[in-house]
Amino acid sequence: MAKSRNTAIGSRTIVPDGDFLGTIRFCGDDGVDLDSIGAQISAQVDGTPGADDMPGRLVFSTTADGASSPTERLRIDSSGRVGVGSTTPGAPLHVVGTIYGTTNIGIRTNSPTNNIHCNQDDSDASLIQFTNTTTGATASDGMVVGIDSSEQGVINVKENKPLIVSTNNTEAARIDSSGRLLVGASASSGSGSKIQVVGDSGLQVHRGITEHWYCVTPNHGRISNTSKPEMTSMNLNRFIRT
Repeated sequence: MAKSRNTAIGSRTIVPDGDFLGTIRFCGDDGVDLDSIGAQISAQVDGTPGADDMPGRLVFSTTADGASSPTERLRIDSSGRVGVGSTTPGAPLHVVGTIYGTTNIGIRTNSPTNNIHCNQDDSDASLIQFTNTTTGATASDGMVVGIDSSEQGVINVKENKPLIVSTNNTEAARIDSSGRLLVGASASSGSGSKIQVVGDSGLQVHRGITEHWYCVTPNHGRISNTSKPEMTSMNLNRFIRT
């Protein structure tokens, strides 16, 4: 197939961006005629043509049940990018909509061992970043989870926000933006302590398997310690400040 914008045989008029170069249509008998299109593949100009320069794209379309004309489902643009549900793909594979897979998905690995397996194919960090329209999408935005180049686990909230840990759909603890560990509280008491526990269950710290180091009960911070009777409130203040 070949196309010119000039209607005279042998004459030349350049085709513009977006022009159709050719279309293959697949039709079927609908009981009335053979004009109903079930699917089609179109070749279109995808850029500004010039001498020996004809950027193109392929557009794949299908007709939905109950519809009378085809709708674009996938395209391959002049840069080789594939768009599924997108007419302006911005990456080698650009999908708009839900992706469903029945096997593990690998990023930089062809043998993923979990539902999503992110692999760095050298000794650099392997990280997954989460951002939204509020955080921005630069390297200093959002939250990063993974391993660094020293193979250490990383959870890095890059915003001025807390890191919240929940179980059974309920917050269990958080590390606030000042690095304080808060248990049973969503905000610091203002004491400046790095560890703050709020609630009726008290705080226990164990040494070894069975030996209590100390226990602070909710009854006015009373200390209970049978194995270390020499522990005093002065000693305890080295660990907890109220």
